[in-house]
Amino acid sequence: MDFRGVWFFILVFGPTIFLINLTANSIGQYLLYFLPMSLYTAPGVEGNWIGSWTVFYWAWWMSWAPFVAVFIARISKGRTIRETVAATLLLPTLGDFLWYGVVGGAGISFDVTATLKEHGVESAIFAIAQHLPLTGILAVFLIFLIATFFLTSANSAAISLAMFVSGHENPGKNLRAFWGIALGGVAAVLAGTGQLKAIQTASIATAFPLMFLLLFILYGVFKGLNESLERTDN
Repeated sequence: MDFRGVWFFILVFGPTIFLINLTANSIGQYLLYFLPMSLYTAPGVEGNWIGSWTVFYWAWWMSWAPFVAVFIARISKGRTIRETVAATLLLPTLGDFLWYGVVGGAGISFDVTATLKEHGVESAIFAIAQHLPLTGILAVFLIFLIATFFLTSANSAAISLAMFVSGHENPGKNLRAFWGIALGGVAAVLAGTGQLKAIQTASIATAFPLMFLLLFILYGVFKGLNESLERTDN
């Protein structure tokens, strides 16, 4: 069972009709309010929701951009721009719609707020599993999926770092292994000393200068596409 199996299991054995209705409604609301909510800054509203969610995750994804972009470029060699955009933007977005609609909807339906307050957001998926049949088996699969996510993310990061250091598109296995072990060691030390917040803060801090770099990269992409189109027309 992979994430699709977990998704289907929650959909079938959870509040199915509610989840379908919520997912459809949420997709419609997302498309309708995408632009205004993207620029929403909560002026005059007390609290730190905007800073701890909207701003935080925009910065978070910017900090991921360098190594993810290099990894995607590497595995997309030989593909058309249309295929690359579909595989890296459109299909994952559709998958996110369905995943968050069903899994997030199950959390809303089962009201796991108390668990979130007591144990944090990391425990939410296991709180959902407690309301479903075969809780123990489902929890094992969830742990497996979480571990797989971390491993694949670390693997792509190690490959990107090895490419940066070596300057080669296909760095050696030893160099990739070195960076993989280094990343795992840093993560283990931070987890053991309770300093994960520090590394999260550091990664967010890097997003500010990266924002300007990404704008230049975006300009370069459109410039290159226009030049390519002109050559094709000629």
